[in-house]
Amino acid sequence: MSDEVRQKGAPGSAVPATVLAVNGGEIRERVDAVAAEEPLEIRVVAEVGGRRQRHGVAVTMRTPGHDFELAAGFLCGEGILTHSDEVWRIEYCDGDSVDDSDNIVEVHLQPGVEFEVEGLTRHVFTSSSCGLCGRASLEAVQIACPRAPVGTFRLHPQLLVGLPSSLREACLLYTSDAADESSRGGGGGGGGGGGGGGG
Repeated sequence: MSDEVRQKGAPGSAVPATVLAVNGGEIRERVDAVAAEEPLEIRVVAEVGGRRQRHGVAVTMRTPGHDFELAAGFLCGEGILTHSDEVWRIEYCDGDSVDDSDNIVEVHLQPGVEFEVEGLTRHVFTSSSCGLCGRASLEAVQIACPRAPVGTFRLHPQLLVGLPSSLREACLLYTSDAADESSRGGGGGGGGGGGGGGG
């Protein structure tokens, strides 16, 4: 890989957030570090038909930090790259219409490296329930979800505090019911077998 790999300040892997801490029924606010997760658009810049062209490959969610390694490994896993020598340089996108240039990584292939555009028609296999992974570009994400939804649903703190004990009680009941059911099932199976032998 060339020394022209350039990496500037990507967003942090953790961000400060104000949370509600519940301790012994007492609720107070405090600042905590929360793992960041943002979409990363991976692009390939390669020679196609004698011209350098830019191609969007996929959008995947990640914790910012090692974006260049992630992009190279992703392309290797998809069979687009077979060796590190095929990479000319990797850089964040500048001058793009999307404001999140730190969330767009372009992998420039060496001149002469074969690149099959048709292989990207399926936009590789990345999927998630949130609907972000699998998009071909961040612009497609912004079109599909122009603004974040506003929720009004709230949970009472006491409900959250009581969940661990409720879960333990439910697990004990489940374990007891499963053992009883297994015992009854085993006895029934043995009786059936004996009846068959007597016939």
